Amino acid sequence: NEYPPSVAEPALQFVLHPDCLVVRNNEAGFSERHIRAVCDVGASTKARDQQTGYIGQKGIGFKSVFRVTDTPQIHSNGYHVQFDCNSRPVRFIVPEWVPPPPAGILDP
Repeated sequence: NEYPPSVAEPALQFVLHPDCLVVRNNEAGFSERHIRAVCDVGASTKARDQQTGYIGQKGIGFKSVFRVTDTPQIHSNGYHVQFDCNSRPVRFIVPEWVPPPPAGILDP
């Protein structure tokens, strides 16, 4: 995972709103290569650990969110995308650009 130099230790926060769950962290955020990796299987952007293999980040782990919602969204570094498991063609889930969320939803 990538963090800005000002981050002393990783942090993760869950914020429950009436109509959504926001998961926030203090990483540097998504880049184009991260969005591409989430859209594919086996296209991780993280380095492979010699002993344990890949440990959590974007990819299959992210895809497990479909157990909770049919339309997860990513809002990071100007990227605003949604994945809809009911979209077509079958077996392919591609990102769709969406507008940024209403003011206040992503604020700490």
